[in-house]
Amino acid sequence: MERILICSDIHGCKENFRQALKEAGRIDRILIAGDIEGRQEAYEQMAGMIPILIVQGNCDVYQGGDLPETVSFTLEGKRFFMTHGHLYGAGGGNPSRLLAKARRIKADIVIFGHSHRYVDEWQEGIHLLNPGALRGTPGYNACSYLVLELDEATGREEAIPCSLSENW
Repeated sequence: MERILICSDIHGCKENFRQALKEAGRIDRILIAGDIEGRQEAYEQMAGMIPILIVQGNCDVYQGGDLPETVSFTLEGKRFFMTHGHLYGAGGGNPSRLLAKARRIKADIVIFGHSHRYVDEWQEGIHLLNPGALRGTPGYNACSYLVLELDEATGREEAIPCSLSENW
């Protein structure tokens, strides 16, 4: 079984990323759906030997990195599409452009961020996942992330919502 830490919208709060890594337990891979607002190398260093994949968010364009805007890949028999979401109108709660892209590339799972709101829903047979914001906003949302468990042998796919206790 593959355990994947998925987070987004860290907005420079590396301590929250460290805490999520610690709290998540055994992790095989890390996916970050943009807005790290820092150097990619810093997150790679914190991840250690865990493979990490990061896409560019709207707040990352000023960091001077070369993060891709989107990635697609296959893992445990599932086709993934990951983007920050701002290029697909994900901030307004209408996933139609994300779903259209997922259908075009035959994605099973879409990972996105940008809205700072947790999403775990199925539409048109596609699993939409937004971990929320790892740097939350008091009174608006908690510091959230998710752990996705995939088991190719059984076809089991489970998104486990997680929140940090008191960091902002």
